[in-house]
Amino acid sequence: MFPPKIMTALFVCNMAIATTHGGKIYAADLPNYQVGETFIFSNKRVERVEKNEGDLITFTTRKGRQYVRHRNIVLPIIEWQLAGKTGRRTIHGNADELWPLRVGKSASFRILKNIQDDEKQREVRRVELWHCHVADQENIRVIAGEFSSYRIVCDHYSKQSMRILRRYTWHYASAVGHYVRREVNNFFTGNSDHFELVATLPPGKSNALRVKMLGEILN
Repeated sequence: MFPPKIMTALFVCNMAIATTHGGKIYAADLPNYQVGETFIFSNKRVERVEKNEGDLITFTTRKGRQYVRHRNIVLPIIEWQLAGKTGRRTIHGNADELWPLRVGKSASFRILKNIQDDEKQREVRRVELWHCHVADQENIRVIAGEFSSYRIVCDHYSKQSMRILRRYTWHYASAVGHYVRREVNNFFTGNSDHFELVATLPPGKSNALRVKMLGEILN
């Protein structure tokens, strides 16, 4: 959780802190992101919508780095650049079979991951096998408030042994139009981690300067 001085800064920035959005929820469609809206998480992660190209959304981090994700939140990052390397994932199969979200729905898909190392002039290719299912509906309380959510569980399998390598659990809230909590269990190392939504900035309140200022505060 953020220290008190950072929580105070969040309010000073006029962020939209969610309250309670409980009760019955219905089938949830794929999220529709608006350019400029920003999501702030408890691990100091900031996701600002920079560009919306239909199914592909470009996000900017608090440090200004950009990457491309599918609006289907369960899919890993599609395109990125980091430390002289360029990455791209190609989805094979229909991961969108999960949507509209309903308990019991599932989808299996394969991902081809390519990493181009510009310095070493080489390319690494890997195949990822995934299975996701909508486990249940639940009211979940996070720092930003209480929300009705769908809990989506996604398992990443080893291509060789078919053992589960990692399990990602997403809590998607229609009231936010984004996930409000993510949990990761690494079965290879035994480590686990999670983070949750602290606040959101609507497009009218979000700009590069304000996000930069927030990033400096969080540092």
